[in-house]
Amino acid sequence: RVARACARAMESRSDNDDIDAFVDRFERSLCLINDDIDGAYEEATTSKLLSETQRTIESCGWTPRSMRLDDGDGWRTMTTDAFDRALEALLRARARTKSESTLRLWWLSVLEITSARGVKSANDSSKKSDALDELCRTLVDDVARLAASKQAPDRERWGEIMEELALTTPDVATREETLALAMRALYAIAPDVVLNCAREALKSRQSQATREAVYWLLFALSAVDPIADDACTQLLRLVVEFSPMKWAPSYRKSDFRHSLSTTLTVVTTRYLSRGRPSPGSVDVAVVDKVLAEVMKWSNENEKKHNTAGLPLRAILIGLGLTQEVISADAIPIWRLLLESRVTAGIEQKMKISSLLAAIRGVVMGISDQHITVMECAKQSLSACISAIKYGSGSEDIERPLALANCVMAIHGVNPVEGSNVLKMLLDETDESIRAASCISCAKMTQEMSADEVRSSSFLCEYVDGVLPKYLTGLSASASAATIAGALQCSKFTNAKYIAPSSVEFACSWVKSDSVAVRNAVEEYLLHVIRSNVSLRNATLQAVASAVLNLRDFAPAARLSAINVLVSVCKIWQDCLQNGANSKCECSDERAEAAALLLVCDADFSVRTGAVQALREISNLRERVDSTNGDNATSRAALYPRLQKYLNITDIPTLIREIGRATALECAAVHTTTHAQAYQRIQAMMVAEGDGKLLVVPVKPSEYRYNLWQNYMLFVCSTDSAAGGGGGLDARQVVTIGQRGSLAGLLQTVIPRLGQSNVEVDAIMRLFQLVPAQSKATILSALLPLQSGLMRSTLMRRKRREDLNMVIRFGELYQDYAVHGVFASTADATKNLNAAIDFVLMVCSYLKTNAKAECSPTEIIQLRFSAAAIIGAVLTDAEKVRALPVVTHAELWDNFYAWQESPNPKALDESGDSTSRMHVQTLIDDLARDHTRKPTERDVGFASREALAALSLSEHFTRESAKKIFDWVNRLAELGDSKSLELSKRVVVEMLRSTTSVFEASLDFCYSASATVSRMYVVILAEMSDAVVDNLSCPQLISLVLYMTMHEDDAIRSAAGVLLRAVNRECGLIDGHLPLQIDNKAQLIEECERLVKTDTQQIEDVLLEVWKRQLNKAKQTKSGSNPSHLSACLVPWISALHLPHLVAAGKADEVLLGLYNVMTHSDESTWAELGELWSAIGVQARNIAPTLRFLQERTITSTDRDAISFRAAKAACGWIARTSPQQVIDQLVYTISFRALESDESDATKPLPQDSATSKISSADVGIILLSELALDHREDFRFHLPVLAHAVVVTLIVTHEQTVREHCGELLCNLAMCQTSEIRALKKKSPAYRLGKLFVDDSSQAWTSGKIRTLINTLPHAIDLDENLPQRWANEARRWILRSPSFSLACASAETLMSLNVPLDDEAFEALLAATCMCASMSGEVEDQRNDEMSKKLTQHLLKTLGASLCDMSAHATLMYTQVFWCGAMCLRTMDVSLYSSALDLSYLFLYKTLDHSTMAFDVITSCAPLPRGSFYPDIPMVETYEELLSIVPAKMPSPEISWADFVLLVIKGLFQRETFVRAIRVLAMLVPYLPDHDRWNGLQLNVLISYALIPLALVAVEVESSAVIGDSEARAIAHRLAQGLHGDEPDLAKALAKFASIKHDPRGEFLASEFAATMARRQSNAAHLPAHCLREFSLCADSATAKKILQILSKAPKASKSFNRDFSGSWSADSTSTIAAASYGVLLSARLETDNKGAVPSCLEY
Repeated sequence: RVARACARAMESRSDNDDIDAFVDRFERSLCLINDDIDGAYEEATTSKLLSETQRTIESCGWTPRSMRLDDGDGWRTMTTDAFDRALEALLRARARTKSESTLRLWWLSVLEITSARGVKSANDSSKKSDALDELCRTLVDDVARLAASKQAPDRERWGEIMEELALTTPDVATREETLALAMRALYAIAPDVVLNCAREALKSRQSQATREAVYWLLFALSAVDPIADDACTQLLRLVVEFSPMKWAPSYRKSDFRHSLSTTLTVVTTRYLSRGRPSPGSVDVAVVDKVLAEVMKWSNENEKKHNTAGLPLRAILIGLGLTQEVISADAIPIWRLLLESRVTAGIEQKMKISSLLAAIRGVVMGISDQHITVMECAKQSLSACISAIKYGSGSEDIERPLALANCVMAIHGVNPVEGSNVLKMLLDETDESIRAASCISCAKMTQEMSADEVRSSSFLCEYVDGVLPKYLTGLSASASAATIAGALQCSKFTNAKYIAPSSVEFACSWVKSDSVAVRNAVEEYLLHVIRSNVSLRNATLQAVASAVLNLRDFAPAARLSAINVLVSVCKIWQDCLQNGANSKCECSDERAEAAALLLVCDADFSVRTGAVQALREISNLRERVDSTNGDNATSRAALYPRLQKYLNITDIPTLIREIGRATALECAAVHTTTHAQAYQRIQAMMVAEGDGKLLVVPVKPSEYRYNLWQNYMLFVCSTDSAAGGGGGLDARQVVTIGQRGSLAGLLQTVIPRLGQSNVEVDAIMRLFQLVPAQSKATILSALLPLQSGLMRSTLMRRKRREDLNMVIRFGELYQDYAVHGVFASTADATKNLNAAIDFVLMVCSYLKTNAKAECSPTEIIQLRFSAAAIIGAVLTDAEKVRALPVVTHAELWDNFYAWQESPNPKALDESGDSTSRMHVQTLIDDLARDHTRKPTERDVGFASREALAALSLSEHFTRESAKKIFDWVNRLAELGDSKSLELSKRVVVEMLRSTTSVFEASLDFCYSASATVSRMYVVILAEMSDAVVDNLSCPQLISLVLYMTMHEDDAIRSAAGVLLRAVNRECGLIDGHLPLQIDNKAQLIEECERLVKTDTQQIEDVLLEVWKRQLNKAKQTKSGSNPSHLSACLVPWISALHLPHLVAAGKADEVLLGLYNVMTHSDESTWAELGELWSAIGVQARNIAPTLRFLQERTITSTDRDAISFRAAKAACGWIARTSPQQVIDQLVYTISFRALESDESDATKPLPQDSATSKISSADVGIILLSELALDHREDFRFHLPVLAHAVVVTLIVTHEQTVREHCGELLCNLAMCQTSEIRALKKKSPAYRLGKLFVDDSSQAWTSGKIRTLINTLPHAIDLDENLPQRWANEARRWILRSPSFSLACASAETLMSLNVPLDDEAFEALLAATCMCASMSGEVEDQRNDEMSKKLTQHLLKTLGASLCDMSAHATLMYTQVFWCGAMCLRTMDVSLYSSALDLSYLFLYKTLDHSTMAFDVITSCAPLPRGSFYPDIPMVETYEELLSIVPAKMPSPEISWADFVLLVIKGLFQRETFVRAIRVLAMLVPYLPDHDRWNGLQLNVLISYALIPLALVAVEVESSAVIGDSEARAIAHRLAQGLHGDEPDLAKALAKFASIKHDPRGEFLASEFAATMARRQSNAAHLPAHCLREFSLCADSATAKKILQILSKAPKASKSFNRDFSGSWSADSTSTIAAASYGVLLSARLETDNKGAVPSCLEY
């Protein structure tokens, strides 16, 4: 069939097209590709667990199927290019071929193709083909590899072997024979390529290690046969290139040359055996040159070299003689050889066979004209015969064949002379000569007819008289040539001389290794059938017995035996047809049994012959019955009963079927065959065990394994008896030859499962192929073994065999599970538990050690087996429910992980069959083809079926519904027929078993996947009755609204079914419904009807619809929801009453549904949703709940992409279209509550760095929602403008939310830019433009103080809604400062008030002064560090605010607020640098504005100095006149809490801080002219003390102005003030300072420096505080230049004590009893304010 298919493929293609595809199909049909069946059996050569036979690679030849190529013409006419492409495809196929047996099949295919290609000359272009070159190199490599398994044949038999090679059937040729035939075939089409490759191979293997490979190469080269037109040229090239003297190997040189000589002798002899070449065709000079070299070599050591050299010399001489008639030499070279060398060889006791070969070589080259040569040859032959008779070379077993060949050579030249020599031999009694005469007779009669033989008297006498006796006495040790010759001659023996013993003798040689012997047996037996009627039945029985008793495992002998049986039956039929119709006996039962046994053979040729034998036996039976005339009583033949099965191509199936059929219908034949098969199984297992143990063949690609498997299948298919085998411990002795049962056979086989991996593989593969009735028995026998395997704990296994056992058990169990074996036995529950236990063991192993111990292929196999077993054994819900919950969940998780494919779409490539059918078919294929392994794709299918089986459990479905649905939906989304069928099947079964999953099924109707949605909607429609009982009306109404107008026809139809079900449930008749709703109006009308039925379901319907809309929107942002939904919901929303729903707690839920749909939808669809918000806002009762909801949702929103803000603003906009003032009032009211925010809930505080989101407040939300309303409803903001402006600006200051700042800007800009002023706002000078510019440049950073001041100054001008906005705004800011519980808001309000720069009125002054004093008193006094820090910071802001309010006042007005100065002076007592700096700034500002070069202002300031705590101002009586006032003598004032001396020291304290150094200098300089003389510090005038600090600074300023802290002009101004203050105490120094102040008198300060030094010298005394000491201390706080100047001044002054007190530099660290709180009393008292008013403390501080 394959050959015919190949022929049809060849006919259908052109010469050069599709050759690759053709060869690929041809190779695939021969199973020559992807052959890794022996890949797992590499241990067969190394494992100690295997026997020697198991480790041996068999060399016998067998073919699993036909190897014939019918289209020979196509290959012969093929172009060279096409042929090369075909060879390339063959080479690619070979690269994927691994086993030796399959490689032999590959060479058979090459042999078929090259034979069809035909013979080519050496000049053919194909010799240049790269493909041919590669093919030949591959051939020589394969030949060389033979050396690894066996030794090359004895080279003396190479000629005989090559003669038989021509008779060998390629299909059953051994490996070495196949390679030899391939060498001959390739040589025929590319001789040069073959010779080149052979030469290179021999050169590369010239070492001792490769010597055996060299012998094999030369043996194979002996098969080449030059037969082309230029055969002589090819032969001469071969002779020249492989001449022994051309090669000089480094190891065993002589041995290698002997082999070369043998090869050349064999090839040349074969060439001359076809006849003498034509004259002139042989280059005699070349022959003579090689001959001379050989003679020279052989003469070097005649005794050593002549055995191989002499035949070569002789055949070369013969080759030369073919070109001459009479030799002209005085002494011809042939005479020297025939006379001298032969005689000398006999004397030297050389092997007679070599001498006879030499004689034959010379004779083969002569003609009948070479009479002298013939005579000389006959003489030499006579000498050799004499030597034989006298016992020379008795150990030479090749003598008979050599002598016969020599006789036949003489007969070929002169038949008369040959006959005479044969007659001479017939008279001899020597065994060797008798054998030679027998062989000679056989060769002589080979081409003669029977009549010609009978006409020869001496031949007649021999075959009738001598031969029968010789045949009877022939020993079994006789050579194959002798046996073949005797049998070939016996076919001419007269019938009356044929003895029954000769028939038995012939049948005994049917198993011979020699094909010539087997052919001779067939010819002889056919002669017996034709000639002797009485021996026909005996011959048939003898042949049948020979077949049945054939113990040899060589397919060639089996093929010959079955061919003999076929031929015997055919010839008998011919004889019956042509002879007389006399009755005859024919017992064919044994013959049928023999043929039936060979039908089970593994070889295709043998099986074909066996089928043909059954047919011929049947025909013979019919012919015999017809001849005997007893048709009615005749037994029916076997072939007609088996004919319907014989066309089955799958061999295991064929054997199972014929075994079952014969057991039922032909019991006698079956019994014999069964017994023989059983015996052969045992015999093969004993042979595999080297005769010691019964072991199993292990290599699936070898003949003996397949033969054993076929016999096992036959036995198992005919024995259905119950019973089990034993486990590993159940070992029993089985008698060889017993006719046992299946149970007995299992007792033989199963114990081998505890041995090597390969035996386990072989047995498990067999168990998968056995018939169904045997599988239950095998399963029962295997379960104990599984238990033992599990007890051995796979996790702690020590052998690889355990893992292999698990894999094979899995392969077997998957097959048995699919075919129902686990449930077919009586104890099905036990089997089921065993299967599940096995699967759990596999799953556990896969999770632990599998990755480290298994290959990826093994892991896939284990997964597939586990999934297939579960999917097949759990066939109903009852079995699934029996699983423990933990086991169920574990199995589910495993299979779910396995069914995930890297390429899910790859699972839909296997046709339209269901997933279940695919898995079953796959398992059947795996059982038949063990080279195939499951893939990840197959694991996916099996795992899905396992998951489907596990889903049958109601409990698991209820507990793990999400898992199942997720899996089912993913299957459905694949879209292929298998996945859809499986997913729908699982869902339907779940709904039927577990009603609780209806809700989940409903959810998936809204899936984003069209396939998933369609599947669930259709399922619910099909189950509409159950749906109504398990789902509510709102759920169904929502589904109908979604699906009624769907574009998919199936979904629309299903939605119609569900709508009718809803109408029936609501009490409406559905007769009015159209067959299909096609437009929105129809659907809205239907909604209005449904609303009127039950108003209690309105909110439920809305919630359900919005829930589905939200889910859809989340799945797909754009266009996910049907456009008709919003219009259909209007009737439902119109009936809403939110206040009632608020009371019921459902209002927020309803609004949340709409809000979420909006925020998760594309903004292009918001217009549709806006209609719904507008519908809500039409009714005033719904506005407040809706706005409150929007604010809460925006506050709780976690996203910062502004989508929630945009949605809320849009919703507010739609609502404000109906009631704008209500909306604005509500939102501004919300914003005003910002003033009441506390620090704990302050949304403006910065979050920790690891915070993922920020928090916004309700006030922020109010700003956000108002931002866009300001554009359309500007006038409605007029009343709320001060509160709104301050709240927005404060928010800008304190917030860290970029989004909030953006909306603040949007709100302010929209308020500033109305419709009528839009053009004006675009002008760059307009306030609105400047306002917008501030926000255009806004960034994510907080606003700076400068930017805030700009905003505050611009805003009142930009927003023209309130002319008195600044003052009202200032009042709002003060209120926030004092009453806001938030510290940050109070600070921001203070900053805002400072930026507004509005003059303070008395009330504001008093409030801020009291607050400042109280805050300052708290700083440093409270224990809470946080409160202390807040107090200091707020005090700074208040001081700055007070200072800002003084900026625009006149000096007189400023002097009215002298308490502000002393408040600043009071704060100088702080140890906080920032607070000190603010206080110093305030003091400087006040002094700068009030001191006008008169003492009055100074006296006013002095009079307001704060009194100590507990002191009071003296009472002044009431007077009516001015005179009475002047007459009053005031009481003495208490000493102030802070005197000028204290103030000066507090300012000097600032010199020791870098931040306040310059400002302290300026304050001191400003005070010097006004300080009275009596104000001293430790006896030192304050003005002098100040001069110590400032004079060095002034000097430095004029010397190094670039690096001084003050400039030149400021230094001279300071000097002028110092001069004013010192003119009374230090007039000289004052004058020097005055000169210095005038640049022209002392530009560089030299005079001042000298006068300053002189003043210091005059003031040196024993006072505790010396000027030098003060200077030293001032140098500590000065810059480097000033410090250097001070040191220069000190260096000129008299030396003073080095020790001094740190009176000033330690002021920042010294503990002082003077506190801010003590001074605040006096400040408040001076301002006539309550001195201990806790209410004056800002609310943000904890007093």
